[in-house]
Amino acid sequence: MRLFTKDNKIISIARKNCHILPVLNRFDIQPGLHDYTIEKMCAEKNINVHFFLAIINTYVYPHYFPQKELISFSPDLIISYLLKTHTYYTEYIIPALDTSFNSLLESTSENSDIHLLKTFYENFKTEFLAHNQSEEDYLFPYIRKLVSDSSIADGRLEHQTFETEHEQIEDKLQDLKNLLLKYIQTDYNTNLYNEFICKLYILEKDANDHSRIEDAILLPIARQIEKKSINEN
Repeated sequence: MRLFTKDNKIISIARKNCHILPVLNRFDIQPGLHDYTIEKMCAEKNINVHFFLAIINTYVYPHYFPQKELISFSPDLIISYLLKTHTYYTEYIIPALDTSFNSLLESTSENSDIHLLKTFYENFKTEFLAHNQSEEDYLFPYIRKLVSDSSIADGRLEHQTFETEHEQIEDKLQDLKNLLLKYIQTDYNTNLYNEFICKLYILEKDANDHSRIEDAILLPIARQIEKKSINEN
């Protein structure tokens, strides 16, 4: 495993894995990468190069997760990245999945097994988006306030089960994939079917990395701040 360093060219990341492009976008890095090094690009975009490298290497290498390093970054920096990821899901991934799934449905007869998955897919999508919205409305604002004023700590993080919710959503996505791969046998357009499956895999990879950052980094940091404040008061 050869990790990216600040001296590597930014274009080498995209060449390594084309699915990294949306992650670069979250740092406001667009195509037109020229021969910029990672260090130079981060300097021009006012990006914390160490945070950038930690995120990029985590995404490119599934078995790499620099927990100690990530914990050293500010919760606000982590939350800003996570919010951009939510925007990517809401504005692109889910609409793209909807379009792909609807095209697949339209390509089949009304008796096709694929139509039986419509409710399952809609339930997964609703739960996924509702979870993200809950984080934006309640979790992230609370953590940001906690960092600036720990006296507001009320112990809510100790009892919330975001990690369990992540596992439940991941399980439902896995179930949807399994249903499609194991049991769908009737007529459908194979190209449209393959496109939809591939989009699900892209979402799964990205969402799993997203959950790891929340569960192993953001929440432990916030819980430590919360617990310390409550004990002191």
